[in-house]
Parts: sequence; C-alpha cells; structure tokens
Amino acid sequence: MERPELPAHVTPIIEDVIISLDVWHAKLPVNSVRDHGIGAVSDNIDIVVVKLTTSSGAVGYGEASPWSVFTGTAEASFAAIDRYMRPHIIGRHLSNWRSILLKCRDSVAHCTEAKAALEAALYDLVGHCSGLSVAMLLGGAVKTKIPLSCSLANPDFDADIALCRRLSQDNVTMVKLKAGFSTHAFDMMRLERLAKEFPDFRVRVDFNQGLHPDEALMRVRDVASMQPDFIEQPVKAPLFSLMAEIRQAIDIPLLADESVFNMHDLLRAIDQKICDGISIKIMKTGSLSASCQLSEVAAAAGLVCYGGDMFETGLAHMAGVHMIAAAPHITLGCEFYQAKYYLETDILEQPFPIEDGHVLVPDAPGLGVVVDENFETSAGRIAPSNMGGMGPVLLPSDGVVGSGDVPSTADIDDDEEAKKDKTKKKLEMEGFKLFTQFNNFVSESLVNEAFKFGKKNQYSIDDVNEAYGFWGTLELAGFKRREIEDNWHSA
Repeated sequence: MERPELPAHVTPIIEDVIISLDVWHAKLPVNSVRDHGIGAVSDNIDIVVVKLTTSSGAVGYGEASPWSVFTGTAEASFAAIDRYMRPHIIGRHLSNWRSILLKCRDSVAHCTEAKAALEAALYDLVGHCSGLSVAMLLGGAVKTKIPLSCSLANPDFDADIALCRRLSQDNVTMVKLKAGFSTHAFDMMRLERLAKEFPDFRVRVDFNQGLHPDEALMRVRDVASMQPDFIEQPVKAPLFSLMAEIRQAIDIPLLADESVFNMHDLLRAIDQKICDGISIKIMKTGSLSASCQLSEVAAAAGLVCYGGDMFETGLAHMAGVHMIAAAPHITLGCEFYQAKYYLETDILEQPFPIEDGHVLVPDAPGLGVVVDENFETSAGRIAPSNMGGMGPVLLPSDGVVGSGDVPSTADIDDDEEAKKDKTKKKLEMEGFKLFTQFNNFVSESLVNEAFKFGKKNQYSIDDVNEAYGFWGTLELAGFKRREIEDNWHSA
C-alpha cells in the first residue's frame, strides 16, 4: 500500500535523523533588581538554549532557565546537555524521540532544567515535522489563552507601582507580591498600598521560603487578613509539618512551590495535607508531559494548580504555555511576564504574545516561535557548542578574542562562512554516524577511520576541523597535534 502524500511542510519523522546539537549559555540583561525570600537577582539572568537539527533541516529549540538557589546552575545545565545527554541524541532517528528522552533523563541526576530544555526541543522538532503544535502533541489544547500574572519584587516599591500602572494600561490585573525578603511592616505596607491604588487588581503573595519558623505563623496570618487570592511557600521546602500547621491556621489557600518538584513530592504533600494547591513549573519537573501529569494527580486530590516560571525568556515561557494549554486543571493563570516586562531584550524574533491581560496559545507547528540566534547579552554573544562536550566560546561584544585559536565571527568572510557551512552539511549527510562515534569515544582506530573518510571525500584536515572542531577533543584524549597531522597525511 502506498504511503499517502504528506503536506509540503510535514516531514516523515521515521526518516529523519538528529544530526546536530547546539548549546548556548547566555547572560541576558534585565531592567531591575528582584528580591525574593531565598535570594535576589540583578543585572542579568543565566539561560541555556538548545537547538536540535535533523537530516531534513528541521530544527527544534528548548531552554533551561536555572536559578542557583532554587533548581541549579546554568553551568550544570550546559554540561548535562553538552556532555552527558549528547551521546544519546546525535545519530538517533526522531521517531525514537520518547526513547531518547528516557535515556537522557537517566544519563545525569537532577538537572531538571536541562531535561526540560531537551524535552521542549524534541517536542518543537516533532511538531515541526508533523505539523502539530506542542499542545496538540501533549494531548490537545483546552485553552486558547491563559490569564497572566506579573510578580512584584523590586525593593524600590515606587518602581513596582510604576510597573503596576503599565500593567493596568495593558489590562494585566493579576499580580503576585514577593514577600519575606524585608520586614513584615514593608510587606504589609505594600499590600495596603496595592489595595488602595489598584482596587481592581487580584493580588497573590509569595514568600519563596523567606520566613523563619519562629515568626512564620504570625506573619502569614497578618498577610491572610488582606485576603489575597493565595499565599505561597512561606517556609523552607522540607518543613512539611509547619506548612500543614500554617494551612490549618488561615482561611486563604496555601500553595506549595519549592516543596513540590515532582510526583514523589506531590504524593507526600497530599498525604501530609501541607497545601491547598501547587505551583507547577517545567523547570522543576524537568518535563512538559510530567507537569501535565502532576496537575492531573493534584486535581484528583482536590488541589488547585498555578503555572509558575523561573527567570526565563519567551522560549521557555512558550514551552510552559503549551503545557498549561494542554492541562485543564491549571486554572490559576500563568506567570510568563518576563519576556515583556523584565528582560531588556527577549531572544524571540517576534514579541511574546500577550494581549488584553492574557498569554495567547499559538496553534502553529511546534512551539510556534522563532529564536533569534544572534541575540546579544551583557557579556557578549556566547557561541554554541556542537563539539561533543568541548563547551562554549565567549565572544566579547567588541569582537576581540583573547585566544588566537578562535577567530572573531566578525572577521570571517561571508564566502569562507558559506564554504564552511557547505562542508559541514556534506560531512553531516555523508558521515555523521562516524563522527558521532568519534565525538563520543576517541580511539586510534576511529581517528584513522575519520581521516580515511575525509581524504576519500577530498576534504582537508582543516575542513573537517572547521566542521566538527575536533582538535580539542583529540588533544584532550592524548593525541599531539603534530601526530594528528602526520597520521592524516599517511592515511
């Protein structure tokens, strides 16, 4: 029986092979200080961006958005993807994407942000190849838009009042006040001022574990008297008994955030009755699909769910948007405000879709967004790693590179760049399996095979190095550069 003809934009997934994994680590400038109960953020945020490319040219993107005091570090996320997950990705058929995910999850402990980034990139890739949105791949969208909440965490509250005026103009009338990083009087003053100056706002309060056990009950009771929508995570994550005591003492819903990362945490929270709801974040669960499952179990236990975030760009936001769109029990809105209201510049080519106080859910294939790979950061542009664990190269904003081994991208002639891209494509299409082995396990026999392959196809050793950057891999494995060149010429 003949296979039915596919629409022009749809690639037969079974025939597509993942041939490239690029990873960026970037610092993105932000517009203000943000203080939380467990720490402060200023100047910039750290993210890690993943790009997967298949043999048909399809691409998929994902983002890891860590915070060192909450989930982990960007350096750990980068290493998890670039070193430990890479061997389970390159050369695999996209039709095996679920198996790829399982192997990558088992390849490194923790690093939930890295796992979320990879899963988002795979969903994006499968979506582009199938013509389906990520929400459809998760089971189907039950929402076309999601109410937006914006957090207020500036120690200069006048600056937050100015932000509230901007939000009001944009019809964003839901805010979450970050509390517990200063005095109790400061928290109460801000709540009273919000109630007076923005009476139409719905206010939530999040302590981010900031309260000492000795004062937690008193402070939470006072905050509850202001009748916020809910109060979130007043004390340290492990203090389940105290969370349960606080919940019994107030008539406002108490949400758990840092106390509930995964299904094990949720089942324990349900058993010990520590909360009335949970904040679900893909950077905590490490998975879009697991986040949807978490919301189902929470709802079955009578808990409400909120769509939280970390310090993210529009790319990570959009992964969360599709997850929430496919999760009917996440009903308290989302917190995907940073792309528009916190970052100096987002990394998406088009503005993150916020309209009339809601985030719009795209129905385009994949995540429905396009990443601008030329995004700049306060520390310069950080070039991607596709070098089998060799790591990123930081290119300063002025184009001056400290090491003579790595040329500035500004100095590469367009013709040379085109030649390099052409060479790399040939290598990827004709010999990516060999070079995948080569990047993952360096041996003398594989090196000789690589050299023979290169010479057979009339490539120079510099061509192969430019395409795959293997000088460093070989040298780390104990090969001397002169020996490498001698072996090449004698192959």
